[in-house]
Formats: sequence, structure tokens, C-alpha cells
Amino acid sequence: MVVRDELYLKHGGLEYLDGGTHGIQFFGYSLAGNMDIDGNGYPDLAVGSLSNNVTVFRAKPVIHVVKTLTLAPSEIDYLGKDCQKGRCDITAHYCLSFTTHPATYNPRIKILSTLVIDKDNIWDVPRMTIHSSTWNSLVLQQQGQRSCSTSTLRLRGNIRDKVTDIPVRLSLSLSPDNPSQTVSQSSLPPLSPILQDSEDDDTSTVKFKFLNTGCGSDGICHSNLQLQYSFCTKVQQRDECIPLTRKDGLAAISPGNKDTALQITVTNKGGDSAHDTQLFADFPESLPLSDIIPAKGATPDCKVNQNTTQCLLGNPLKRDTETTYYLMLNTDRLSADTTDINVPLRLKTVPKPSQVFFGEAVKEERAITSEDEIGTPVQYEFRVSSMGRPLKSFASATLYIQWPKKNQNGRWLLYLMRITDARNQTISCTPAAEINPLKHIKETPRGKRQAEGEGKVDALTTDGFFSLFGGKKYKYLTCADEMSCVELKCPLQEVDRTEVVILSARLWSSTFAEEYSSLNYLDIVLNASISLEGSQQNLRLRGSQTQVRLTVFPEKKPTFLSRAPWWVILLSVVLALLLIALLIYMLSKGSNY
Repeated sequence: MVVRDELYLKHGGLEYLDGGTHGIQFFGYSLAGNMDIDGNGYPDLAVGSLSNNVTVFRAKPVIHVVKTLTLAPSEIDYLGKDCQKGRCDITAHYCLSFTTHPATYNPRIKILSTLVIDKDNIWDVPRMTIHSSTWNSLVLQQQGQRSCSTSTLRLRGNIRDKVTDIPVRLSLSLSPDNPSQTVSQSSLPPLSPILQDSEDDDTSTVKFKFLNTGCGSDGICHSNLQLQYSFCTKVQQRDECIPLTRKDGLAAISPGNKDTALQITVTNKGGDSAHDTQLFADFPESLPLSDIIPAKGATPDCKVNQNTTQCLLGNPLKRDTETTYYLMLNTDRLSADTTDINVPLRLKTVPKPSQVFFGEAVKEERAITSEDEIGTPVQYEFRVSSMGRPLKSFASATLYIQWPKKNQNGRWLLYLMRITDARNQTISCTPAAEINPLKHIKETPRGKRQAEGEGKVDALTTDGFFSLFGGKKYKYLTCADEMSCVELKCPLQEVDRTEVVILSARLWSSTFAEEYSSLNYLDIVLNASISLEGSQQNLRLRGSQTQVRLTVFPEKKPTFLSRAPWWVILLSVVLALLLIALLIYMLSKGSNY
């Protein structure tokens, strides 16, 4: 592609070569690659123009780094070791070696290294810090020689998230004073080497794990949080609250009553420790929060932001723990005309992953016997929360999902395997016939799915050295035009607290490989909504719809500097000689006239 004398190249990323800086017009009119002009063992690129200029872009030598990274210890019992008071230090040990091309190029390389810790922590503050020097310098004398170093890391005291692993990544860069590559048979100036270091491979990142005491033998915490609440009149100076419930089960709140409260009781009976247990409550402007009074033994850590209250109930909330506190309400703004009830349902969803890849065509439909043979796993997770009145007292909620089953040609797109909750318990959604409809396909055991990692993302590959002409080809698939969708209806049994609905599916690889392989990518759009069913007329539903986009890429093998067969080269030379001989013959005939 030629735009303002700029040449755009694509190979894993987008790069451009600017001819304007050299004062060349019509830059990029012709290209010549796959040749080594300076003899340094790397392919160069010659770019021609219509202004009798040829610009040569030389490839720099590449340093390939081989690395290992380990942590000692690699896991810790944060509460048992009492890291909140003492020093919990971890030793990071890493080793480096390098290779390059050609073998005769054997420089002395200086590499700068640092550790990137807990980069994506949602609390912004890393839970682990580097106690020793931030940057280390390692000198590698020659190819294949190994050099090692250590750094001391330290866990912070009083960290909030003591469940999620802490990623530690080794980041490398070349020192600017490394020697340049000189080529004896070329008079061109030497080139400085560049570093090829993939930060996404398994050797660059290790994870520091927390041993979750109070959890199961597998280290996973299966809590049993239960929430009970009621409107009541708080008895001053006592842990007692008189319910404000009428015979029909609804609370009768009188304006001006200063002792009106919302009593909250959270239990974890028989469950594992519940880490970072939080409660969110939204209050309407007509009934704002005035105070929070904990019951005896309860110490909630609450933050109030306008009409939203966020309370940390325990970190962790241990097995068989029960905590109670009272949210005092200001009833002065209530009036006799208050009949409207707001039910703020918040619907959030995330597909895991949001980008997937399909490979070559697999078996035919009747030959597939297990879900692993279908294609890449995809997982959608819906979280539904209710912060208002208990819904089950006067209405029921249902989650509707427009599932992208097949394309317009009747080929499978996403094959739905199961619908479960957060505890992997099956949710009875209808129609049940749309869940694993091909009964001969067996489900992968849960342990194997977890070992392989549901929703694992592979690396994006490209199918050529560079792409000069044409834009990206893609499709946007929706239920309205390009897809045949079915409506799934999932009842929300526990909508008075957060409920999780997980849809596990497989990308049908053969469909994408046979019908969409010419595309750079395509988007699959899924729609979901919530509806309330009840006899009450004064119910309002907010944020009841959502849309999720899944991007699918083709997985192709890169081709780089492929060599033509010898007979192709020989035939090309013969044809070229014949063409030259024919041209000379025609010129000689023309000179005779």
C-alpha cells in the first residue's frame, strides 16, 4: 500500500517505512526481498520508486534470549506466617543465555533485567515489592554461556487479596553500549543488534501462590454465604430490632421514625473461608442511609458514596461465622404518595476469552465423539445482582439469552455443552434440547478441562512476511442477519443476591475453517436480557439488556523466507535466457531494415 510515500508492512504488527524523509517520490513502486545485501545473514528489503532511486532497508542482527525464572518459596500461608507483622521474603532466581545467527557472530552481550510484579492487580498497589535493586545487569560472554542473578522480593503487610496468584514477569532489554555487528565483506556501516524476547511465553512469567487455609484440600474455597435482611425498628443500646412486617409480608415504614433500620445478617455456615467478602447496597433518594451500627462482635469496614454503600464484611469470613449490623435509614423524605418501587438489577457479562482462534478443519459431525474434537472452548459468564427489595416476595426474574447456534447456511457456530452456576451445579434452562443436542458427544471431565484451561488463548500468527495491499476482511455476525439463534430461558432462583450463570461452549472449528478462512477475523454478537414476571404494576427494571462480542481469528502458520525448489529456479533462468535471446534477435532484425 502506497500512501504519501509510506510503505506499510505487516508481520505480527504494523510497521511503516517512510520515503518522505529521503526526499523520494512514488516510494514503494517496486519491492525486492529475500536477499542478503550486506552479507550479515539476515534478509534485506530494497524499495524502488519512479524517481530513479532505490532504498535498501537492512535487517539488524537478532539476539534470541533463553531464560528461566523461579521463586523460592513459590507459595506461602500468608496468615499462618503472619506476614502482616513480620518479613515474608521471596528469592527470585533467573538465568539467561543467548543464541544468534550466524554462528560466527559471537558478541559479548550486556542485558538489563527487571521484574514486573502484580501488574494487573485491581487494587493498583502491587502486593509484592522488589526489596533489592530494581534493575540488574548481566553480561553474557558468548553464545550458549549461562549467566544467573537473584533478587529479593517482599510481600506487603495487610494486603487485601490473599487468594489470587501474584504474577512475576522477567522483562529484558539490551544495554545501549552493546557492540555493533561488523561484516568484513561489506563496506556498509555496522548495525546494532536487537533483542527478541517474548514476554508472553511460559519462561517469562511465574506465579506466586497463596495457600488458602480454611479451604478444601484442592486449595479452592467453596464458601456458603447466606444473606438475610429485614426492615425493623432498632432498639437503642441493644442488639435487637423489631420487624416492620405486615401480614402480607411487606414492610410498613412510617415517615419520621428515626429508629428505622435495615437489619443485615451474613452467615457462612459449613462453608470454606470466604475471602474479601463485600456487600453493596443502593438506597433511593427518598430513603437515604443515615448511619451504620454494627452488632456486638461485628466490625464492618464501610464506605458511603452518595446513595451507594460498600462494606467489607471479612477477609476472610471464616467457616460458621455470623455477622450482623444495622443500616439506619432516614425516613424524613418519605411521603404518602410514595408508591413506586425501583429494582436496580445490574447485569454484567464477560466471555472467556473475548478472542479465540480456529485452526484447520476437524472431523465431520457424525465422527466427533468428545467435546475436545469440536474446537476451542469458549465460556460466557453472566452475573446478576439485586440491591433492592427481595424479588421473590412478589416477582420472579428470568435471564434470556439469544444463543448463536448456527450460521445462515445451517452450519454450527457455537456448540453449547453445559449451563452451570458458580459452584458448577447445573442450571435448568429451557429448551433443554439445545444443551449438548448431539447426545453422542461426551463431555470432557472437569479435572481435564481445568488442567487444559477453559478459554485458553493461543498466540496470534500471520500468514506472510508482509501485506502491502488491501484492508482487513472481516464479518459482523448478529442474530438479525448472519446467524440462526435460539432463545435460552434461565430462571434466576437466587436473584435476591448475586447469581452467576456460566455457559460453556465449543467453537465449531470445521465451520470456521471451511467458510470463514479467508477473513482476517469475525465478530459474533450475543444478546441477553432480564425480565420480571409478577402481578405488581409499580415495578421498574434498569439495565436489563446487554450485548457481548466474541472476536474469532484464523490460526495460520507463518511462512518466512521460504526457498523455491531448484527446478523452479533452473526453469526461471532458462526462460530468462530465451527471452533475452529473442529480444536480441528482434533488435538485430530491426537494424537490418
